Amino acid sequence: MNRNQLIAGGAIFMLLLILIPGSILLRNEWKSRQSSVNEREPVPGLGYCSSSPVTPCIVSFSLDADGKMLVSVMTGGSSYPNIYLKIRHSQGENVYPCRRVTGFSTSVYCTGRALPLGEIFQFFILTTNGDRLLAQGNFSIIGMAISTLEIPVPGTPSTDGTPSYPNPTSYPNPSYPNP
Repeated sequence: MNRNQLIAGGAIFMLLLILIPGSILLRNEWKSRQSSVNEREPVPGLGYCSSSPVTPCIVSFSLDADGKMLVSVMTGGSSYPNIYLKIRHSQGENVYPCRRVTGFSTSVYCTGRALPLGEIFQFFILTTNGDRLLAQGNFSIIGMAISTLEIPVPGTPSTDGTPSYPNPTSYPNPSYPNP
């Protein structure tokens, strides 16, 4: 063997020593980035409900009679897990327990500390059993409906300002239900 063949053989050997471990490392890195069956999926985004809502979604924000914030959430129905809402903001985070609305399997409301208007908040919907993250999204609360108590007033005002009442003999008809 001459000297040039020995140098070329050594260079090829060194190149193989570098390429083989490098390609094994690249292959392992590529495989680790691929999804597997037991891995978590990306967390769905949380947004406002629309005419064709993707659940869960936020229906509205309001204040209850005690001044607490009420967040209405639409879910996937009665099979949807029990949830709570966590809201992260510049001063920390608050937890809002949620309850299903009786008679409406897709409606849930969460109550907690009232938040200031205008700031951007990060909302997280989590399961009460296991704290599994179901959805997350960012919201800026620009206004809230304030619940008011309506006091029914008997009769309606007439043109002179005095209330007028329906004639008790005209409704319901005394012969009702027999004609």
